[in-house]
Amino acid sequence: TSSQPPNAGGKTTYCYRLFNDININRLKCRLSKINWPDIFSVADDLESVFYTFLQFLSLSLDECCPLVTKTISMHRPAKNWYTPFLEKIRLLLDLSHQKSKNDPNLLHNHRRIKKFYKDQIDIAKRDANDKYIMESHNPCKAAWNVINAETRRTLKDKCQSKLPFSADDFNNHFVNICNNVNSSNDNVNTASAIDILKSTIKKPEILPFKWSYVNPVDICNTICRLSNSKSEDVFGLSNFVLKKVTKEILYPLTILINWMLNVGVYPRCLKTTVTVPIYKKGDKLNVNNYRPIALVPVVSKIIESIIKLQVEYYFEHNYLLSSEQFGFRSNLSTVKAVENFVSFIINGFENREEISALLLDLSKAFDIVPHSELIEKLNHYGLEDVELSLFSSYLSDRYQFVKLSDQRSDLKMVTRGVPQ
Repeated sequence: TSSQPPNAGGKTTYCYRLFNDININRLKCRLSKINWPDIFSVADDLESVFYTFLQFLSLSLDECCPLVTKTISMHRPAKNWYTPFLEKIRLLLDLSHQKSKNDPNLLHNHRRIKKFYKDQIDIAKRDANDKYIMESHNPCKAAWNVINAETRRTLKDKCQSKLPFSADDFNNHFVNICNNVNSSNDNVNTASAIDILKSTIKKPEILPFKWSYVNPVDICNTICRLSNSKSEDVFGLSNFVLKKVTKEILYPLTILINWMLNVGVYPRCLKTTVTVPIYKKGDKLNVNNYRPIALVPVVSKIIESIIKLQVEYYFEHNYLLSSEQFGFRSNLSTVKAVENFVSFIINGFENREEISALLLDLSKAFDIVPHSELIEKLNHYGLEDVELSLFSSYLSDRYQFVKLSDQRSDLKMVTRGVPQ
């Protein structure tokens, strides 16, 4: 969904995709009737076929689940907590206000009534919310509905406070982040990282890593693990949509992914990312206080998950990762790292040992990873030929644009960093 700021009449326009059972079934039926072998036979290169596949998905989605625009009033909804008792106090308050204008001696009494009125409003709101939650079949969801309703009260003000940044401003900032960080590290010898790796960890004497072809079950399981997010990628596709049409796209998607693994080329059409700026904290007029949220193509998410499982198995099975490596491994989360760290300190204290810790905060660590070094490291660990070629292709020629309300920036090439 997307929205535009409210106009002078206090209205805002929302654009969303019309999902319902009828439209979803139409989409499934539409995709099930596509003769994928005939479509794939038109072109003989992976890029063209992959793009055609995505275009058919996108066009079918637009046809069966179209985008609709809705304009709603930003005025507050009816107050279901407003009681007859409050109405009587309100009349009394208005009366006291009129009298206090003519007699200053009655001003104190008017203020007392005003304070009493505000207190009774708070009580009435709490009682109405308590009743709504207690009578709900799902109290937890009802409580969140109350919270969200209160939060939306400020939506009008937030929309009207237009940011001084355009989508292009944000995109230029995000793309140039790594350049700004690198300018302060010009004297650092980045080649030393590879030298340290080669001098401390010998190249494993194991069979080189090879891709394993995937089957429809692998892809189906991968899609099922996706969240139910409706956030749309550059093709208008979302996790929600692909989970609904999994059965209809399994056959062509399996063929395309195995073709990609065989030739070691990552399709260019999957390397364009939609980036959304999210406010963190601090001054909202400072572009540095926004972080980029990347929406990679949903099909790319599926491929990345499949690749991750195979590479992860290779590294774990051949003991290529340090036992102290946390963060992205199964049962070795960052919480586990903190747990081990605290346990180490406690044991040291109990044994009357001196304990010290060196903590490093790497600025924009993922944003400034040099692709050439990453590829060289993968090669050192046993990735060669088409396996290594696929990673090189994946990291090269990547583009992004920023989406801000109804604005869309120009495309910018991303030359450093790893997609997140």
